[in-house]
Amino acid sequence: MTAQAFADRCSENQVKPDYIQPGKPNQNAYIELFNRTYRIEVLDPQIFSTHAQVRDINWAG
Repeated sequence: MTAQAFADRCSENQVKPDYIQPGKPNQNAYIELFNRTYRIEVLDPQIFSTHAQVRDINWAG
């Protein structure tokens, strides 16, 4: 269901998703490194009680 919603959203906004080629997981390494670094350095030091707190925080300072 999520994949179809994503595909529909891309189509509505004339965005062509660029998928990772089968058998080439290293194409995803850059974004996975970013996600890990962001989670460890930005999100982990914070304590959130709700999703709204995460959305409302001003990361720019």
